[in-house]
Amino acid sequence: MTEPTYHHVGLLVPDIEKAVAWFADVLGLHFREPRRVTTHGRIDPHHFGDEEPHDSESYLAWSIDGPPYYELGETRGHGLHSVERHGVGLHHVGVFVDDVDAKIAELKAKGIGTEARMLAPDGTTLVCWTERAPETGLMVEYLAEMMRPAVQGWIEKGSMPVTPSSETAR
Repeated sequence: MTEPTYHHVGLLVPDIEKAVAWFADVLGLHFREPRRVTTHGRIDPHHFGDEEPHDSESYLAWSIDGPPYYELGETRGHGLHSVERHGVGLHHVGVFVDDVDAKIAELKAKGIGTEARMLAPDGTTLVCWTERAPETGLMVEYLAEMMRPAVQGWIEKGSMPVTPSSETAR
């Protein structure tokens, strides 16, 4: 099977446990146990009020069924996961690319900015989320290809991701 043009869809939900139960009941989808993930190096100006890297927490659950997969993120704060800025429901499509910084430069040349980024300790971008497209209301999450094994390990085996800028807890 050829991989689709995107790896996953991300949805913002107000209560992750209720959302997991809904997907199981209505669509028959199965999810890994939701996990709190602390990311280091998150640049999220609407949440933090500046362009500096910060530690940030997310509460996430990945579908086991896929591809494409479903990534549920519980709403919080004023930035990337803000219900006020983004509402609940479809938030982004996730795509792996070889070089996220090159993708950011390509998007900038097209007049597309970023909502948030996650940096590696060396300052390169591991993940970025684009601004919402006025034509579709959608954001795109670009993930560095080097992160695919960690993400797939979480999805397929429940192994918590070990990346240069994250840690997880139950």
